[in-house]
Amino acid sequence: MSAHSLIPTLRLALLDIFVPVACAGCGDSGASPCPRCSALLAHIPAHALSIPDIDAPIFAKSQYKGVTRRLLLAHKDGGRNGLTTPLGLALADAVKQSLTAVVPPPGKLVLVPVPSRSVNIRRRGRFTTGELAHVARKDLPCPAVVESLLRITQPVLDQVGLSRAQRQSNMEFAMTSLPGNADVVIVDDVITSGASVREAYRALTQAGHNVISIAAVCAR
Repeated sequence: MSAHSLIPTLRLALLDIFVPVACAGCGDSGASPCPRCSALLAHIPAHALSIPDIDAPIFAKSQYKGVTRRLLLAHKDGGRNGLTTPLGLALADAVKQSLTAVVPPPGKLVLVPVPSRSVNIRRRGRFTTGELAHVARKDLPCPAVVESLLRITQPVLDQVGLSRAQRQSNMEFAMTSLPGNADVVIVDDVITSGASVREAYRALTQAGHNVISIAAVCAR
């Protein structure tokens, strides 16, 4: 992304923090998210998911629709940086719910964001899932750090528009992980087919880490 093309995005990001133009969730003028959308996001109960080949609890805060979907898209691709905190706290709720199924409770966690393609990071000018992870870390009941242990090490297509089978094939053996033996929670913004988190789980476990749970803001 050129410096010139970044100007509108940066301007909107600053407005969203200091003088929000409208709620990204419902369109009402004023704060984003507005009190109504904030309450809706906060009170949604996280729900469990099941993905083949993953032997760990998986939870998402919300379904990928309605207010939550609009907030997430505005955060990822609309330059609405002011949404990082509320969405990060939603991710924290999903992490906390996932940990209730972990016995014994972990002493220290490593939150590992699912990596984005480098082209998307350059286009957005930021790693949005990593931002959410850093907010979530501060709201957990146990010590936690955020570490980008995963790398995409082979060319992959944009998952948008691919079928479930195509997504699985696209992500198969696409990631590698730094080695270690940490208690890991994989975190993502949205789980659709499950291909990305399944590949993250494979790469981390093969590298020696203990993936104790997976959490996301939304799931389709």
